[in-house]
Amino acid sequence: MPNFNVPNIVLSEGKFRKVNVLSLSSIAMGTGVSPQTEVDIPAYGDLVGLQLVLTQTTAGTLTGAKTLDYAIDGLAVKDKSGRPIWQRIRGVDLAFLERYLSGKGRSRTVPTTSGSSQTHSYYIPTNIEFKDMVARIQVSLAAYSAMATSGATGGTVSLDVIAYYVDKSNAQFTQRIQRTTQTIGAGTYRLGPILPKQVAIQHLLFKVGTESNITSLLFSSDGRQELDDITPTQLANMDDVVQTSGHVTGQFSLYNSPFVSDTKTIFDIQGAGSDSVELFIVTAD
Repeated sequence: MPNFNVPNIVLSEGKFRKVNVLSLSSIAMGTGVSPQTEVDIPAYGDLVGLQLVLTQTTAGTLTGAKTLDYAIDGLAVKDKSGRPIWQRIRGVDLAFLERYLSGKGRSRTVPTTSGSSQTHSYYIPTNIEFKDMVARIQVSLAAYSAMATSGATGGTVSLDVIAYYVDKSNAQFTQRIQRTTQTIGAGTYRLGPILPKQVAIQHLLFKVGTESNITSLLFSSDGRQELDDITPTQLANMDDVVQTSGHVTGQFSLYNSPFVSDTKTIFDIQGAGSDSVELFIVTAD
């Protein structure tokens, strides 16, 4: 029986390995999204993490310059059979995932783009079993206009993706991360039906633009009372205790522990104003 509760950061006995999977060197950003060629992630053991080292420059007289991670429009990872491992993950999601999945809860400042080259790195613990390898990764670069509110005339991106392995991990599962978006307003929004069914969910993480647009959340894995009318403030207080850097505005974990999702699972959001909720569902199979 897989141990779904093993923290990703804990590695088993075995040789720790790394390999540079993908290297994009000084790729010019265009006027639209630019998907790059899919690249194999070799099968050197159980993969336990992906490190991404992003270097970026934006030309022009920038107004409202964005952080470097806006340069990555999408990161897609698939297993050997083509099943998604990372779905709809963007550069702006990496710091969020790193903080909640690493077990350390540390927040780091991502540099703001400019005409000078700057670099930022991420490490995302994510388990991919040897049986699901060779995996494949595809990076889509954003348009250079995504790097500022206005004034961007060009940009370049360099990206290294480095895979880390052990001979055998304790986790015994492949971890899959999908992002989905739910528009909310005033009223109750039922997200339970959109959760994958008959699968172990390790984490329910979410982002919201304005915290006050959510008044409460209701969660039950099997229909019995669990998290009843918990508020964003209460979840933020949990972050302040659990996360090294404390709560980050607009970012949450439901702190629901691993559970198996089925038709009885309830996840309701009580909205108070117009917003978009980005839900990150982290599963193990």
